Amino acid sequence: MRHPSAEDAFALMVHRSGFEKHSDTEKQSRMRTKILLFFLLVGAPLFLVGQKKITLEDLYAEYKFSARGLPGFHFQNDGRHYTLRRGNRILQYDLTTGEQTAVLFDVDELPDDAPLKRLQGYSFSEDESKLLLWTEQRRIYRHSWEAFFYVWDRRSKTLTPVFPEARVRLATFNPQADKVAFVFLNNLYALDLQTMDYRVITNDG
Repeated sequence: MRHPSAEDAFALMVHRSGFEKHSDTEKQSRMRTKILLFFLLVGAPLFLVGQKKITLEDLYAEYKFSARGLPGFHFQNDGRHYTLRRGNRILQYDLTTGEQTAVLFDVDELPDDAPLKRLQGYSFSEDESKLLLWTEQRRIYRHSWEAFFYVWDRRSKTLTPVFPEARVRLATFNPQADKVAFVFLNNLYALDLQTMDYRVITNDG
């Protein structure tokens, strides 16, 4: 049995997404090339599976065949841009040209007394009006970590610590982007970004 190649996977992806319905303009040709390169980088480990004997330990204990994503890569809601973390900056790029179009965040532009000195990761709120930033990340289990989190309001250009006293886990925005939920000492908390009040959701650890 022939195992699917990266080209096969890309062709299937193109078919399902409807790209074949469009004319082969130069712009779409460049776009397909970029998507192919992206899937080759991210999905290559999956296509190597058929070349060796696989054990359950490989799949579930060692995670040898887990796809490796590009760190700090996000597609944006407008369908025209994506963002990447480059050191302490979050940069926006045009999907069709690959050219940088904006700097969405830069640690070096914060005031000297700002608590955030190094950016290790980020995520957007649902409406992309805010960024959840984290730093001083520390692994606590094999696939779990904790960090200091901050909210960056893109409109007001303000930085707000989520829980300045300690590292927390699994911080995330609610759909309205006016609250942040997180885990501290195995209990669930919620921070109201308007009042800066904390609500304890669970207290049984």
